[in-house]
Amino acid sequence: MNNDIYYRENEQIGYMAGQEDSWYMPGRTPYNTNYAPVDFDLETRFGYDKLFGVPIAFTKDTVYIIDNNILMAVDWNSFRIKWRFLVNKPQPSINTNAIVLKDNWIYAMIDATLYAIEDLGESYQVPWSLDHVGFVPAYITYDQQNLYAQMYKGETWTTPEERKITAYDLKTGEKKWEMTPQNGLNLNIIAGSDKLLALGQHNVNKNIELTGINTETGLIDWTYAIGLENSPHVVGKPVYFDDLVYFVTDEYGPSGLKTYIYAIKSSDGKLLWKHTPIARLDTTAPISVSKDVLLYDREYMVLGSLNRVTGELLWESNYHEKYTTHNNQVRPILTNQYIFLNFNSGIKVFDVKTGALVKQWTQYELAPSLTPVVPKMINSDRMIVQGFDGFISQSANALVKKQYTVRSGDTLYKIARAFKTSIEYLARLNELNPPYTLRVGQTLLVPDIKTGYLEHVIKPGDTLYKLAFMYNTTVQDIVQANNLANINYLYIGQILKIPGSLTHTVKAGDTLWLISQMYKVPIGDIVQKNSLPSTGMIYIGQKLIIK
Repeated sequence: MNNDIYYRENEQIGYMAGQEDSWYMPGRTPYNTNYAPVDFDLETRFGYDKLFGVPIAFTKDTVYIIDNNILMAVDWNSFRIKWRFLVNKPQPSINTNAIVLKDNWIYAMIDATLYAIEDLGESYQVPWSLDHVGFVPAYITYDQQNLYAQMYKGETWTTPEERKITAYDLKTGEKKWEMTPQNGLNLNIIAGSDKLLALGQHNVNKNIELTGINTETGLIDWTYAIGLENSPHVVGKPVYFDDLVYFVTDEYGPSGLKTYIYAIKSSDGKLLWKHTPIARLDTTAPISVSKDVLLYDREYMVLGSLNRVTGELLWESNYHEKYTTHNNQVRPILTNQYIFLNFNSGIKVFDVKTGALVKQWTQYELAPSLTPVVPKMINSDRMIVQGFDGFISQSANALVKKQYTVRSGDTLYKIARAFKTSIEYLARLNELNPPYTLRVGQTLLVPDIKTGYLEHVIKPGDTLYKLAFMYNTTVQDIVQANNLANINYLYIGQILKIPGSLTHTVKAGDTLWLISQMYKVPIGDIVQKNSLPSTGMIYIGQKLIIK
């Protein structure tokens, strides 16, 4: 391991196009869901760089890492350390349960001090910090205005007076309110859109209580209680998504121990639905929630999917191949479309609505020298994978971009559909904000789906021979695509076009004629390249080589 926290080996960099949403580890998302779901487009090529340390969160340009209790901001493209944050204390300790990222601000509990660290790009500043005496934040979360700290006094927390919840202004650190929760035993807090939600056991009657706390006043607006008669206890942490809060309990009844999944409306505390899996769920992270589904992880490596609004069971599958590593069971990673699971043989991807396998990568494709490999965190165009001796990132190179002139009747949705991308990706590319109003004649950058080129940004150690091997092409083709005069002269930051085949995945309503018109290629060429029958029959999900 060297001091620059990375070294590079045998890359094969491709692209995974998508949007800019960042995906953090459990408990580190804007509203404290287990994961921050994104729309994710799968591609077949990957690359990796070793990253040493513990990745806490990452954005489009930066990954934040803790290594030896030093917080570092690292540039994605060059893996250069942009800045290090180290407090001037002997053997400082960063509480990884009390560190979150919002926009370009990092809030971190180091020893007994809460720091607000603003990332300025190549440096940082600390707009505010708070020293805590007696009560120390053990967990923090946030919404759009406030930072919420779950506070404990001492190490035993045996009395209600030794537990507090405090709200601070995100930008100034000003204390807005403080309250002592009556359900402070085994307390977990999550921030909703207009409520702070606290789930724990009542200090006196021992009921399990979920309370909705007014974020402006710190007063309790409502309470949902589960009586003591079934000896309930909370399993894992609650999850918030789109005005609903989900949590899991184990309860004893006449027929023995049962597990329940609850869905509660955060606006008024009313029960929306309650589901009973046929067996106990994992005790660490039993549930995750995306746009459409709630995924639960139960005993014996069984995953199940519920409609998150109705509680209806969509599917349940037993994954026979063991998905464990580092002597700890690995949590599934959930996006809006896919579930990522680590197996001894690599990483497999499943459809969230059906449980069907849609893609897999072997350990040799991902990292030949690291066995096993585990997906750790992800956003829409990058993934971090963990191996035995470090973390590796699968970084994305964008498609070559071209200009598009907005016409009458165009919307960002229509343009995104036409260029096989997402609204969010186009908005990021063109610095557009909701409601994404366009004007006729406006020029937009869009992916050039017809060129068949990828972009590669030259990094230290790159050569044309290495790039040709990475992308399964030839040095001559790269030279011709870029009009290079000297194949031995490349400079860091140089952008090269990488020629490659262009493919199209058949969707409902597609015909060969429509596809040929979309890419401006003859139908006969598509038929020939894909050895299609004379009838021209194609099927949904089929991947066609265009050129």
